[in-house]
Amino acid sequence: SSFQDNAAAVTGGAIEGGKITRIERSDFLGNTAAIGGALNVVVDRVEDSTFCDNHAILQGGAIRAIADLTIERSTFCDNLLTNTMTANDTVGGGAIRFDPPVTAALLIERSTFDANVARVGGALSITRGDLRLRGTTLVEPASPPAGSLGTLIRYGVVSSTPTWSLSNTLLIGTCSYTSTPLDPDVTANNIESGGDTCRLTSSFLPIANQVNVPAASVMLGPLADNGGPTQTRLPLAGSAMINAGSNSSCIVPDQRDLLIADGNCDVGAVELGGGPNDALFADGFD
Repeated sequence: SSFQDNAAAVTGGAIEGGKITRIERSDFLGNTAAIGGALNVVVDRVEDSTFCDNHAILQGGAIRAIADLTIERSTFCDNLLTNTMTANDTVGGGAIRFDPPVTAALLIERSTFDANVARVGGALSITRGDLRLRGTTLVEPASPPAGSLGTLIRYGVVSSTPTWSLSNTLLIGTCSYTSTPLDPDVTANNIESGGDTCRLTSSFLPIANQVNVPAASVMLGPLADNGGPTQTRLPLAGSAMINAGSNSSCIVPDQRDLLIADGNCDVGAVELGGGPNDALFADGFD
């Protein structure tokens, strides 16, 4: 399905309200609203879908989510929150605003967030609940808004003791927090390029996390058709991402529905040289 160039004055440029169990192999392109440029709805799962060039004014350039949400093998690119003047948590989420009324969880696996723009949470703005990132690629825009509060992630937590976990994930950009920086509960084999704002070097976390990795070492290809239903950013030969993931927490297949070809998991949403998804080797290893 394709939802393109729809507009709403207030919420949900393409879809507003109600409950959706699954969105699969769908494209949401160029939709606009004040809140939730493409979606303002309760949706359980988003799979193999593309959300690009959607715009909102206040919250969720692509999606404003208000309940548990799982996103798998999907791409969010060039979504925009047009209000870049307000620098607090009343606004936020260039791609997704996760704003449940009670504690809930946002789980993102083998997905790509590329060049999404907001002053507060360029890719993700979380106001309540848990955030879990597994085998995901997040890249900030080339020119983030001045004074950005998280070019990738803004955790404006108002609920107590949220779970913030990530594994085999690439972060090129920054994280921001409402008050005291929030240490992840669980991490394994992540790469942060350009700093350590996502708190990957706390004393109790595994040493396999890499921070302050130069962009020249990440060597990430452009957003392109690399196979599969969505565009992705493929690590280039020699990238620090290659074989740097944790096999025990590796999510297979990758975003392109390919399995691990060499027995070692790469960091990010896609495997360089991934092999066909043969049901005989459904765990990704032979």
